[in-house]
Amino acid sequence: MNTDNVIAGIAFGIGFIQMYQDLIKTEKVDEKSKNAVLLSILASCLWLTYQSRKYGMNFTVAYTGIGLAIQVYILNKILIKESENLPDLPNLNKLF
Repeated sequence: MNTDNVIAGIAFGIGFIQMYQDLIKTEKVDEKSKNAVLLSILASCLWLTYQSRKYGMNFTVAYTGIGLAIQVYILNKILIKESENLPDLPNLNKLF
């Protein structure tokens, strides 16, 4: 068995475990994390573009795509929490 493949498999497995743990922790994420999540989404998009252009569609591109989807999901949770914390705006339809 090729040692490089074993190392890559272990690294991807650890990465998937981390992604799963991040997904579980999304309920605890607060609005303070929004900038970090936005930067990680930008980095993942750039990395995904680089990988797909350099190597074509392969396992690492799919892996990065899954990570990007989780990051977008976490951002969505943050934005929902932000919108729940906004004060209620007056209903302008009643004015007209």
